Amino acid sequence: MGGAIAAGGAIAVAASPPTGNTAEMLAAALARADAIVRDPSILGAAPPAAPSRAVAIGDPQATAARFFEVLAAHDLLGADGWLAPHVRLTSMGDHFDIDVADRAIGQGDGVRILAWLAAHAPAQVTLLFGNHDAARVMELAHVSDARFTEAAALGRAIDALPKRDRGPATAEFRARFPELATPGYAARDYNAFTEAQRALVQRLLVRGRFALATTARVRGRQALFTHAGVTRDQLALLDADRAPA
Repeated sequence: MGGAIAAGGAIAVAASPPTGNTAEMLAAALARADAIVRDPSILGAAPPAAPSRAVAIGDPQATAARFFEVLAAHDLLGADGWLAPHVRLTSMGDHFDIDVADRAIGQGDGVRILAWLAAHAPAQVTLLFGNHDAARVMELAHVSDARFTEAAALGRAIDALPKRDRGPATAEFRARFPELATPGYAARDYNAFTEAQRALVQRLLVRGRFALATTARVRGRQALFTHAGVTRDQLALLDADRAPA
């Protein structure tokens, strides 16, 4: 799976088609996710775990089915639809805005994945805060579903124009939707936004479930896990620009 050190990266793992017990695990996980979305009080309801295997998954911008297939392919998913009790998972951030033709799938599956992850105890799942997660309570903090749908439609129409003809339409977009920096935000970057996503991110922030970074031992050495890249200048400020001998 997409284990990531220092910076996140989208899921890109070949998973075999589900068969037998794997299909049952996937069905159980999807059912768990749906139940948590229907009843947010279930957040934190996963059974106690005793993690002994630490793994990280980079940018879970995928359908819920794909996400759970990746976990199952690496023996990280339990038969009960929760993470296997021996797994300690770090999600590297960016749980929303998958690139799928059916925007409704992207809208719902980001919530299903993040809610399912957050239902596990912090000792078993660390949620890093990606820019797509942060956008829900920053750039998109005051945008309604109806307004975003309107902006996305205009953004996609602008994208379909030849670049040389986009000027007037882009000016119209900026006049109508000043809270959105570019048409691309609505058409592509944050294409699957919903108010439900924002509400979930807000709940998790209040509960202290997001982190900007975490550490773990990798091949015998302590490593930094963070969604954003770490520059040499930042390492120098920390006096950590050179690897220890």
